Amino acid sequence: MSYGYPPQGGQGGYPPQQGGYPGGGQPGYPPQGQPGGYGAPGAPGGYPPAQAGGYGQAPGGYPPAPGGAGGYGGAPSSIGFEGVGAQQPPAQNYGAPPAGYGAPQAGYGAPPQPTGGYPPQQGGYGAPPQAGGYPAGGSAPPQPGYAPQQQPYGAPPPGQQGYGQAPGYGASASAPMPTNQQMYGQQNVQPAYSQPAHSSPHAGAKVSHMTQGMAAMAIKTHGTVKPFSGFNAESDAQVLRKAMKGLGTDEKAIINVLGYRSCDQRQKIKTQYKQAYGRDLVKDIKSEVSGNFEELLCAMLMKPREYDAYCLYDAMAGAGTTESTLIEILVSRSNAEKKEINDIYQKKYHKKLENELMSETSGHFRKLLVSLNNAGRDESHNVNVAKAREDAEKLYRAGEKKWGTDEATFNLIMASRSHVQLQATFDEYYKVAKRDIIKSIQSEFSGDVEDGMCAIVDIARNPPSYFAKRLYQSMKGAGTNDTMLIRVMVSRSEVDMVEIKHAFKNLFKKELGKFIGDDTSGYYKQLLHALVGNLRMAQQQQSACGYVEFGTVKPVLNFNPDDAARSLRNAVKGIGTDEAVVINVLGTANNQQRQDIKNSYKQQFGRALEDDLKGDLSGHFEDTVVALLKEPREYDAYCLYKAMKGLGTKESVLIEILVSRSNEEIKQIKHIYKSEYKNELERDIMGDTSGDFERLLVSLTNASRDESTSVELGKVHIDAKLLHEAGVKKWGTDEETFNRVMASRSYAHLRAVFEHYHKLSGEDIAKSIKSEFSGDLEEAMLAIVDCVKGRAEYFAKKLYKSMKGLGTKDQDLIRIVVSRSEVDLGNIKVAFRGNFNADLAGFIKDDTSGDYRQMLLKIVN
Repeated sequence: MSYGYPPQGGQGGYPPQQGGYPGGGQPGYPPQGQPGGYGAPGAPGGYPPAQAGGYGQAPGGYPPAPGGAGGYGGAPSSIGFEGVGAQQPPAQNYGAPPAGYGAPQAGYGAPPQPTGGYPPQQGGYGAPPQAGGYPAGGSAPPQPGYAPQQQPYGAPPPGQQGYGQAPGYGASASAPMPTNQQMYGQQNVQPAYSQPAHSSPHAGAKVSHMTQGMAAMAIKTHGTVKPFSGFNAESDAQVLRKAMKGLGTDEKAIINVLGYRSCDQRQKIKTQYKQAYGRDLVKDIKSEVSGNFEELLCAMLMKPREYDAYCLYDAMAGAGTTESTLIEILVSRSNAEKKEINDIYQKKYHKKLENELMSETSGHFRKLLVSLNNAGRDESHNVNVAKAREDAEKLYRAGEKKWGTDEATFNLIMASRSHVQLQATFDEYYKVAKRDIIKSIQSEFSGDVEDGMCAIVDIARNPPSYFAKRLYQSMKGAGTNDTMLIRVMVSRSEVDMVEIKHAFKNLFKKELGKFIGDDTSGYYKQLLHALVGNLRMAQQQQSACGYVEFGTVKPVLNFNPDDAARSLRNAVKGIGTDEAVVINVLGTANNQQRQDIKNSYKQQFGRALEDDLKGDLSGHFEDTVVALLKEPREYDAYCLYKAMKGLGTKESVLIEILVSRSNEEIKQIKHIYKSEYKNELERDIMGDTSGDFERLLVSLTNASRDESTSVELGKVHIDAKLLHEAGVKKWGTDEETFNRVMASRSYAHLRAVFEHYHKLSGEDIAKSIKSEFSGDLEEAMLAIVDCVKGRAEYFAKKLYKSMKGLGTKDQDLIRIVVSRSEVDLGNIKVAFRGNFNADLAGFIKDDTSGDYRQMLLKIVN
């Protein structure tokens, strides 16, 4: 059970009642081991199954995903700043409890184990939907799991307010996004900070242990910052150096690099920067930017534990101490992380952290911090029910039942017990004291020690909720605690920021990204939005492939279209043409500025700039200049028209444009095409192509691809199975199924489908397409696969093919360089180097000549 799943009544609960998925008559998902749901662990047909490999498969159901014995997918691996600095302990999240914690098997916190399994309630969580089907529409599939009829473990007793969390958290039908560690074919793991409580038949058992299957249902968190797929430390270092060299600073370039790289990648950029330029990246950034933007960038360039040590030092340096920072870090970090923090603190600041804590704090608060810093908390995954009752009695006698408070008892239990053991203790405490542990702490303690004890309770119950509250506190009311905001955003961005965002919305009914946007400004705000995963706010353009794009052509500063128009007029009038002026003016301005130049030229001289340039230029240089003077969608329509005009059809051009453009862009292209060429684009395509290739292009022209970024694993499994059965598993090929899936599903969904397809078929989807299709249809299907996997890589390959071998496909080269120059040509350059170990500009220089070469290089560089 995680975050209160399943919803206990009300709307929005599982399972969907209509429009369900899969449709009636289809094998249910997940497969049902016996009527009513999954059986008890170890029971016949139960969960987890006795045999290795995961769930038992019902007839016609999905094959089980690879996993450990007795569990579906095995225990989760670590999520966070992997590979940075000192080696991290296995299965350990950055600042989070150990993986698997909070999910015992039989005993405290597990569903009861009657013979024959644990049946869910009528219509309970985990039951198959009743009607409807996919792909006709419907709701997300319910996730595998129990349907406990009792109060959720870790939740407050009936009638009490929740533990700092809004009711219904997690009641969305959408599955959380998978991480690199949680593969698409694996069970979708919810963050199980709370486990279901019940009257256990094993109440007398002293200890309950976790099976591998239950461990797989334990904590699984998701960061918003992921490793950049086309990462190249050398290229990134070049971009950063260029952004800070000379007069002025290109802050957007800095954000585009550092805001979308993982911590490990940022460390490699730091190293490469020093190697290439003999300069310190942090010092250069400090000299170029200031304020909160500087503080945020510097924080991002530290290793995780190095940053924790810095925050602790800063909290105690100078007059006064920021006690809340000490609490936040020492309460939320694991034993191994705290030991690493202590080592770094001593090496960097030449002081023992414990001594500093003792000199800066006092009394019971000092004792609590020293205990936490000692890094001796039990991090096992077991719950000792008898011990939980005993500890609950001790806490009650030390507080509510006593005149005064026995702080030592609270300190001992709160600082040493495992988080899952504390959850059990808090539940037992309510039975004894008839009030929640938080209320007792608030009545028995005050000041910093109260804050410390409450933080321990919040972290034991729900870490994302704790950090969501910290973020809210940093921004609510007048003024912003930017230091706290930066610390939480940076330290959680690769750990559990996705869950924190959900918790923030449920607790405060506001989007975290919007809250940040309202409370910050400028480049500082943009970089925070990058960390929170709000790409739409961080950059106006977000790639449909799911990565941040950056072009090579930027707006010219201090731009004056009238001056530019006069320069061009002087360059083309009279005898001869000053091609260098044409290159410098049109090769540096962005498209909007070029349109302004065209308008000014017409207004000043009563002449069409394009006509004058055509009269003075020739060859591929002329083609490039004409392409630059067209608006982006106008140029796409022009290229499509030329590809079908006259004898023969350039199918590769149709494929490239229709596969890589967004729905909105395709709609604009269709409108311009009809206006310029007096015919429907779809009709021309149907007249120039045929068969399944024609049908695929018409589907793409329809501009109805799902462009969402969410992934529902149930639908992923079904589509992967459909493609498998339509291709390699079938005599012949069901092209219609491939067309429907490949032309309509979102890129994020298809990426997951391709991964699951590999598990089903044992081969990559591209290899299957090559064996099942041929000609233009094969090329189009492969183009879709390439764009899904990485659009920059797709165009890098196209550019390479345009120049390799004898001769150059100049029209392909011009079209891609011009059309991608303000979109993702920066990414394409990185991908080109990564795929072909060569510099794109160098390739162009060797394959072209004259003014044509100079113009292309001006755009690329």
